[in-house]
Amino acid sequence: MASFILDLDGVLRRGSHVIEGAPELLEALDEYVVVTNNSTRTSEMYAEELQAIGLPIPSEKILTSARATALFLKENRDYQTAWVVGEKGLLHEIRSIGLTITAGCQCVVVGYDRTLTYEKLETACLAIRGGAEFIGTNPDLTYPSEKGIIPGCGSILAFLQACTDRTPLVIGKPNTLIMELALEMLKDKDVYVLGDRLDTDIQAGINVNLKTILVMTGVETEDSVNSSTIKPDFTFETLDDVRAFIRQS
Repeated sequence: MASFILDLDGVLRRGSHVIEGAPELLEALDEYVVVTNNSTRTSEMYAEELQAIGLPIPSEKILTSARATALFLKENRDYQTAWVVGEKGLLHEIRSIGLTITAGCQCVVVGYDRTLTYEKLETACLAIRGGAEFIGTNPDLTYPSEKGIIPGCGSILAFLQACTDRTPLVIGKPNTLIMELALEMLKDKDVYVLGDRLDTDIQAGINVNLKTILVMTGVETEDSVNSSTIKPDFTFETLDDVRAFIRQS
């Protein structure tokens, strides 16, 4: 059986609500890793949170954009300081590689932030305009919450790009870095990418030459799929449909 790189939000859950068929899908998979562009939690935080809502996923099977961003900085930059627009997960990962979080910084790292304030944006804007490198964890313009589709990290990046005239270096999906890290976590290299977003999940799979499955449980609609130039190998309405596909493969 093939292994899978799974998205989290919009595929397995929507906010605190488990998407129908998610527990059964996980049980059907021999090998998988959950790769999420959401940077608000560490892998350990996610494992605890998901366990509480009925999705028992070990922390070692979860790769976040916050972790991928920290690994990128550790391996490719020699910065000592950063300003972070983000939540606990991103703050923890940036501190874990030894960076001091301060307004007088060498880089600005931006993730999804539900505690966003004008002061955070102002500090980030001034730092970027002053020469700090502009780094984003992911480009997702929206986030599929239990309330509906709400602003995501990409919307924050767009604000800062507008006021600095600088384009961020983005680490998460669809860029290849996070996918290469995920592939290192899998033994079986016959891999499917399963996601709910064409521009991040599916494009990420295409970028590293993997087979892709779009599930219509998140942000995409029939109109958005038909109008997009990004084409998955397979499209299914529900996770039960995905599970049936896996059984037949």
